[in-house]
Amino acid sequence: KRAALEAAEAAFKSPEPKSKLALFGENNILDKDGGRASMTDIKASVIALYFSAHWCGPCRGFTPKLIRKYKQLREAGHALEIVFVSSDRSASDAEFYYDEMPWRILDYEDREMKNLLSRVYDVSGIPSLVLLAADGSLITDEGRSVLMETPFDKIPEFKTYKQQAAARVDRFIASLPETVKRQCACGPDTELSKMKGPYKAAHGHDMFGCDICSENGD
Repeated sequence: KRAALEAAEAAFKSPEPKSKLALFGENNILDKDGGRASMTDIKASVIALYFSAHWCGPCRGFTPKLIRKYKQLREAGHALEIVFVSSDRSASDAEFYYDEMPWRILDYEDREMKNLLSRVYDVSGIPSLVLLAADGSLITDEGRSVLMETPFDKIPEFKTYKQQAAARVDRFIASLPETVKRQCACGPDTELSKMKGPYKAAHGHDMFGCDICSENGD
């Protein structure tokens, strides 16, 4: 059994460009009406695996946000599908939680596939959102922030988009003067020196400010 698990994990992680959706199994994806399908039947440019559970407080906080984003993207005509991969303690708990979700769910009874997916995508905590391309190849395992903040048409090529965005930030930083003078809590005309430090803001830009009063620069 261990050998079979390792072989399945290796198949998921293989660099081969062929579709990996068949590796998810047969007829283990359920829709809101109870209909069964396989991952190969899902036609979407981005497929998200949502690892979550009702007992998890942060999950219950994130799920409504994800529902709003999902509906917004779908109403805008974007080809997005989400599959709920439950970490609930029972099938009834998973069903109760799934009732509020508008997307699909991996059959709760297929615990072997759930555990395999958690291993393959290194899901160590929930909520976690893994984004896959149409062929099942991994786009990013940081899907929570990517889906919420990235233009949808850039997501399939997210690695390239991220590199280009980082390059734009680097060019912006390089264009700034080495020192500036502005009013801060330390007094008028305090000179601030440009530094690229270890602390990053949530949006990815470097922070600039006064090391004495800790006020951010403009």
